[in-house]
Amino acid sequence: MPANGQSLAASVHGRDAGVIVSAESCDRERLQHDGPRPVEALALSPLGELDLERPIVEGPLRTIDL
Repeated sequence: MPANGQSLAASVHGRDAGVIVSAESCDRERLQHDGPRPVEALALSPLGELDLERPIVEGPLRTIDL
């Protein structure tokens, strides 16, 4: 796992696929964003009355080595 605020890039087939960051780094980043959360912003917007359905998709799980 990343330490000291470092990040670790993950790739799939040679292409960037994700980034792993330390919990401390993630917490610092979250504190810098003080705007409304997307769900709260949508609820306050004119679209807040829409009934949005989200289909549940269940797929197979696989084990990966980190």
